[in-house]
Amino acid sequence: MSIEELGIEDVSKLSSLEKSTTIKNLISAKSGVYLIGSNGGDSREFAPERNSKIPGKYWLYNNWDFNLAGHIFELKTGKSIYDELESQFAIPLKMQDWDKSLQKKWGDSTISKFPVYHMWFSTRDMARIGLLMLNNGKWNDEQFISKNWVREMTSQITTSTEVNTNTKASGKLDVDFDYGYMWWLWENTTDKRLNNVYSALGAYGQSITVYPEIDVVVAFKTKAKYERSTPMATVLKILKKAVENFDQKMV
Repeated sequence: MSIEELGIEDVSKLSSLEKSTTIKNLISAKSGVYLIGSNGGDSREFAPERNSKIPGKYWLYNNWDFNLAGHIFELKTGKSIYDELESQFAIPLKMQDWDKSLQKKWGDSTISKFPVYHMWFSTRDMARIGLLMLNNGKWNDEQFISKNWVREMTSQITTSTEVNTNTKASGKLDVDFDYGYMWWLWENTTDKRLNNVYSALGAYGQSITVYPEIDVVVAFKTKAKYERSTPMATVLKILKKAVENFDQKMV
């Protein structure tokens, strides 16, 4: 569906071109809408002029896309995203540290109507999400997420070349990233253990990384209360170091 069909409007009025963007464009960071999100921490500094790109044709990591995706989830289901996160994942996956009281939306509503919906997990509960993905959406023999949807989420929608070009990131890291639906896909790695690896990359350098070739998940956490962030270059070194003792003959 397009956001026009959904009746979406924001503080800054959307053009007819912008309203033609779809849900899939939002979750693949190709909305073509370059409004400011209600929170920072994205790549909007590299955004083109508004109405200069056709929706679905140009990648940019912009929080406005993701915040709107969460709003549409609640609009279409009539349910709270945190209630559904608890009932569909936290409870059945037996998350040990889940606390719904920690889950809060926030953002500057004078900039955008759509708040950010950050999710707070412990490291071991993040690892559960990674294990669910590693097992192609299956948990204890129950298919929680369609295997086809897991494959689609983690398939290349945007090449690393476009990601690097659009954010001027080429050469800054020793791993390039393609982009799927909110998952970052490792590219241009020489270590076979890193084939088909993909990551969820969050605030402060936190991440969930899935290594399908060696049947491994690594969850990495940075304690937010310390108000510090782990640089991505350091995160990548850790994620490579974590699996260096796995025998390459396993692949």
